[in-house]
Amino acid sequence: MLFLSKIQYLNIMFEVLYFNPGDAWTYVNPDKTITTIIGTSEYEMLDKHKKALEKGLSYWADMLAPRSKNTQPFQIMITTKVQFANAGTWGLDFAAKD
Repeated sequence: MLFLSKIQYLNIMFEVLYFNPGDAWTYVNPDKTITTIIGTSEYEMLDKHKKALEKGLSYWADMLAPRSKNTQPFQIMITTKVQFANAGTWGLDFAAKD
């Protein structure tokens, strides 16, 4: 990931995962059925769009990190859909709960 942050908090605060064309994220349920969590990415984002996203995330990382109490980065998964001509992003929490 490109560091655009003056303080370089980006990788501490966020883990950005770009889905390539054809990539999807599925989950196999205990009953062996499959649940699609993030659908298939349909095209690759341009580098200039990725850099713009990273620049925006760097801004937020600089604001949030000095007072952050998180123990691991927030995962941001980015996929694309032709139908929307836009990127989509999901924030899911899969941390184990006690």
